[in-house]
Amino acid sequence: MKSNLILSGGVGHEFAETSAYLAAMLKPLGVASTVTDDWTGWADDYDMITVNGLRWRMRADRYEPLRAAEAFATPWTLTEAIAHHLARGGALLVMHAAIVCMDDWPEWEAICGGGWDWEQSFSPAPGDVYCHVGRKAFTLTDVCYHLLRMHGDMEVVATGRVNWNRSVLTLPPAGISALGLHQPMAWIRTHGGGRVAVDVLGHDVRSLEDPDHQLLLYHLVARLLRLPDAAEVTNPSAQMSDFR
Repeated sequence: MKSNLILSGGVGHEFAETSAYLAAMLKPLGVASTVTDDWTGWADDYDMITVNGLRWRMRADRYEPLRAAEAFATPWTLTEAIAHHLARGGALLVMHAAIVCMDDWPEWEAICGGGWDWEQSFSPAPGDVYCHVGRKAFTLTDVCYHLLRMHGDMEVVATGRVNWNRSVLTLPPAGISALGLHQPMAWIRTHGGGRVAVDVLGHDVRSLEDPDHQLLLYHLVARLLRLPDAAEVTNPSAQMSDFR
């Protein structure tokens, strides 16, 4: 079995549910997961660290009501733990809103190969996201992040777009015309001696229940952990019968 530590928690999402679902979903790949809401670091060595949360400084005025209780300053013990994990060749899986996290630690965006640009990034309300993984196309209900700040070398594995006329319930920021264009949804890269995969889908359990999204995640994790071809898991949803 491969070991996986899931850092979970934060605002605006059902992280307890999605982290538990991720842990159960990875079992067929031979990955044993531990879920924690303690982001101060860890003592043991894990094969993979998964970040599935939304914790940041909340500096915008609209977050003022939440700031006292929810604002997050990244502890140095966490930055050291992540750096050590990657330096020893560990795998890192960054899920959905985790790309927004730790905005007081610039290295986090460098590790991910992209980040949230508070001047232009935005996400329409949940709706149909039309995804492409190679020549395969599928649609799921999720949030489609737009205009992330991308940089560094990476292999984009999946892209996605929304249909303005059918899926988008909120207007984009002034001057932004990216709606309808394909955005990067998942990618793989290396950083600091370790392997990193980012999947910005996964807003809720409904997204993780989608069989095509599950296969995408299996592919990412199999590559991160150098596992055999995950295509052998032919019916991912059938593996989840004991979850609920």
